[in-house]
Amino acid sequence: MPIDVLTSAAMRPALSVRALAVRVAAVFGGRRTAIVLKLGVSLGLIALVGHSIDRNSLAESLARQSPVWLGVTVLLGLLQIGLLSLRWQMILRALGAGSSLVSAVAVTFMGCFFGSFMFGPTGGDVARAVLAPPRSLGRTGIVHSVLFERFASTAGLGLAAVPVVAFSAATLAHGLPLIVALATVPLPFAAMAAIGWLARIFGERSGTAFRALYELDDSLRRLYRRWPRFAIAVAIATLGQLLVAVEAWSLAQSQHLGVPLVDFALLMPPVMLLVVLPISAGGWGVREGALVAALALVGVDRTSALLLSVELGLIGTLVALPGGAIWLHRCLSRESSSRSNSVA
Repeated sequence: MPIDVLTSAAMRPALSVRALAVRVAAVFGGRRTAIVLKLGVSLGLIALVGHSIDRNSLAESLARQSPVWLGVTVLLGLLQIGLLSLRWQMILRALGAGSSLVSAVAVTFMGCFFGSFMFGPTGGDVARAVLAPPRSLGRTGIVHSVLFERFASTAGLGLAAVPVVAFSAATLAHGLPLIVALATVPLPFAAMAAIGWLARIFGERSGTAFRALYELDDSLRRLYRRWPRFAIAVAIATLGQLLVAVEAWSLAQSQHLGVPLVDFALLMPPVMLLVVLPISAGGWGVREGALVAALALVGVDRTSALLLSVELGLIGTLVALPGGAIWLHRCLSRESSSRSNSVA
C-alpha cells in the first residue's frame, strides 16, 4: 500500500528531505501501472468532455467571474474538511477512542491531500486509516472507524435531498437525480445489517477472513451501543453534503449562471457518488463528465459546467494543501527523532 510505505519511510533513519523525496518517487514507481491507468482515465474523460468547448466562450466565462464568490468557495472548502473531521471524531469516540479533535483534523487534512492529488476520495479514506495514530483503538479499530464514517457520509448524501423534496422546491424534485439521491440512504444501514447477519451465520468458522468479519461485527456492536454519536455523524454528513451543493452554487454565482441552490442540492449527490469511485486520479474526469451531464438538466452550457467542475476540483486541491505540509512535518519530525535515538 503506497501510503503505508510512505509512512514507514519516515520512521526509519534518513539523511535529508532529498532522501525522503527519492523514497516517494520509488513508491509511485512501484504502482506505476495503476497510476498511469488512473491518469489515462482522467485525461481521456476530460478530453471527451472538453473536445467541443468554445475557447472564446471559456475566456468570457473566466473574465466575468466574481473573485468574491471564488473566495467564499475556498472558505466553504475549509469548513467542509472541518465537518469531515468532526463526524469522524464522533465515530472514533463511539468506538471508545480517546484521540483529540485536533488529531482528527490533522489526519483528515492529510487524507484529503492524498485524495485530491492522486488517490481520490476512496484513497483519502485509506490514507486516514493508515496515517491515524492507533492508540487505544489499534489499527484495526481505526480502519473500522473510517469505514463507519463512510457509511454515515453515504447516508448523508441522500438525506440532504429530503428538505428539497418535502417542499418540492426544485425543478428536479421528482426526477432521476432525486431517486438516485434517496436510494443511497438505506445502503449503509443494509451493509451494517449484513455484517451482523454474516457474523452470526459464520460464527463457528475460523480463518483470517472470518476473524476480520468478527472484529468488524464487534466494532459495529460498540457503535450500536453509542448510537447517538453515529446519528450525530449522519447529521453532520447531511450538513456536509448540503455544503457541497453550496460550494457548487457559489461557483455558479461566480459565473452568474442563475441556477438555484435547491437544484444543486439534488444534482450533487449523484455526482459525488460517481466521484468516489476509485477509477481516476483524484476524481478528475469523472467529476467533469458527471457535472456537465447533471448541469445540462437545468440548462447550463457545457463550457460553463466544465469550468465550474474544474474550479471545484482545483479549490478542493488548494484547501487540502495544508495536509501535505502536516504530513511532511510529521515525516521530518520522525526522521529527526530517529537520528537522535541512533546517536544516543
